[in-house]
Amino acid sequence: MTTSQDIPMPVMDESPMTKLHIPRFGGYAVFDIETGPLPDEELARVKPTFEAPSNYKDPEKIRAHIEQAEARWKEQAALDAVTGRVLCIGTRLKGKTWILEDNDSEDVLIDTFWQMWRDHSKALMYVGFCCKRFDLPFLIRRSWALGVSVPSDVRDGRYWSDRVIDLAEIWQMGNPGDTISLSNLCKFLGIGEKTLDGKEFFKLWTENREQALAYVEHDLDLTERLAQVLGVLPVKAAA
Repeated sequence: MTTSQDIPMPVMDESPMTKLHIPRFGGYAVFDIETGPLPDEELARVKPTFEAPSNYKDPEKIRAHIEQAEARWKEQAALDAVTGRVLCIGTRLKGKTWILEDNDSEDVLIDTFWQMWRDHSKALMYVGFCCKRFDLPFLIRRSWALGVSVPSDVRDGRYWSDRVIDLAEIWQMGNPGDTISLSNLCKFLGIGEKTLDGKEFFKLWTENREQALAYVEHDLDLTERLAQVLGVLPVKAAA
């Protein structure tokens, strides 16, 4: 388990699951997860049976259709907790960034994030973009798959905890059909744009870890700026 900054921090209660130390304080934590596909051997266990339409008779067309369907399924694997895994979790607290990485221990990575949630009790609000539709459901489903304990207050019955602020919901203003990507919204507001499609992250993660971590930090920057524009976080004073 590694973090993006080597910053001396007060020690929180430790468990055998984690050595990460994050200070206790109230306020807001901007967060974002990045995901990748499961290893091929694990994907093989959950791969559906692909079939061509019944009106296909040519064996070559049948084969090509099945290959294309499987390729599309693999391309989307990182976006589904059944076929994907958490590679890293970026968190921005009080102007400092921590990036928790999966070094072959996804369960430790997710448990560390939940430990931070527990340790800060109700003092810390979590701010993300589409975090109620993607980040948190993905984390919870992977937790169930890996046997990681999920804090009981992340969900309140059918609703999310009041500690979670989803900037996509704020932008929608009650209209759930009014969707927009983080990159397009930030471009519209003149505060930047994403540098990579999320589906391409895994390739960057495996080929250039330094650039991948810089991408995560940039995503946190965009989310933090958006939160400031939408009035969730205070705008930083000019130096």
